[in-house]
Amino acid sequence: PAAPARPQAVLPPEELYKTALSDDTKGDYDLALPGFRSYLQAYPRTSLAPNAQYWLAECYFSQKSYKQAIEEFDVVIREHGDSPKVPSALFKQGEAYTQLGDIKQATSAFCELIGKHGKTREARLHSSLVGLQHLVYARHGRELMGCKSPVCKPCYCRDDRSINTSRKQGRSREGSSGGSWSAKL
Repeated sequence: PAAPARPQAVLPPEELYKTALSDDTKGDYDLALPGFRSYLQAYPRTSLAPNAQYWLAECYFSQKSYKQAIEEFDVVIREHGDSPKVPSALFKQGEAYTQLGDIKQATSAFCELIGKHGKTREARLHSSLVGLQHLVYARHGRELMGCKSPVCKPCYCRDDRSINTSRKQGRSREGSSGGSWSAKL
């Protein structure tokens, strides 16, 4: 009779995580993806599980598999809501939706980022990337993107008094970002 199959040895949690992260850092996503999946299957409740889930999503994002990245970032947001990785997941989820041309969903992700995590580095980064965007939304309102959420107000629905003042003084915010926001979509 054939010998029973031996179970595969699973690396200790820190070693498995570090190996997958190292593969990701090297850009070897074909190794990093199963490494992070193995970690999450073997150690779903450890303190590094939210990070492993986030980096799994980042691997898909780096491979331009944006739909899969969105799903994996959503797991970070839904299942690890208290993790410090949530603002990064929201930011990258918004970026992934933007890459797919789904501006309505991108706006929703960015609104949630600003509304719930407005003091984070990711929120500040997002705010710094939307120079022309403020001009468009100030003129057309948040309905332009289909967002009805009141949390969008701090991000997208600026009062256009500052814009009018800038124009009267002969300054334009449009040229400062090196191109229009919409051209980067």
